[in-house]
Amino acid sequence: MTAASYFPEYIRARISAGIMFTMMRRRPKIDNMSYQGEKPEIKGDVALRNVYFSYPARQRALILQGVNIAAKHGQTVALVGPSGCGKSTIIQLIERYYDTLCGSVVSASPKQTAGTELTKLSFTILTSQSIDNYDIRDLSIRHMRDNMAL
Repeated sequence: MTAASYFPEYIRARISAGIMFTMMRRRPKIDNMSYQGEKPEIKGDVALRNVYFSYPARQRALILQGVNIAAKHGQTVALVGPSGCGKSTIIQLIERYYDTLCGSVVSASPKQTAGTELTKLSFTILTSQSIDNYDIRDLSIRHMRDNMAL
């Protein structure tokens, strides 16, 4: 084999490496190594209220539409449904791997976040994800994940 016969593989590897390095340089919207945020004593009540969500890569495809879940400390909750219905997505939202992408965030705690206008959807969505009535966006991600068992 000549060196020229490996050229297509070299090009594919170089393109793949470029994509990989671009992804490695990106800064995530949610810094999961951050110690910033509130670190309250968490009892463990979890609530999702009227949550709508779509993944960043497919913003027009709503994965969750108006989901409401409330689980008290110590309560066992089963998320059951067919493949692709949002079971894993709900867990990822609770662990804050993603934030809800559209609408206003309304917290049951005294702090409230001002509403944001929707640009891609033609309706307003009120969403809330809370643990013990603390908006999960206000909590320290590392503290929250260290104190959570799923």
